[in-house]
Amino acid sequence: MDIMTLAKAILPQFVASYKYHGTIGQPRPLHIYEMDKLPGTTYIMARDLSVVQPPEAVLRQRSSVEDLARCVQMLIALIPAGTDR
Repeated sequence: MDIMTLAKAILPQFVASYKYHGTIGQPRPLHIYEMDKLPGTTYIMARDLSVVQPPEAVLRQRSSVEDLARCVQMLIALIPAGTDR
């Protein structure tokens, strides 16, 4: 079971279905994926980039991203050894 299949099995409402279409370009190819749109607003769209953020807001945003990364890391740690990641 690959990591995306496992993630979809655990949290189907948060993991979009996807299809890999291959690569384009050389010498550093770009991998192309197609994925379903999930309901809600993406993090980058939720932020108003035109407004200068106070330092404490930037720290809160960084903390949110770090918390998300830790959550993903914990999910990856649950994958049994030898599983295709």
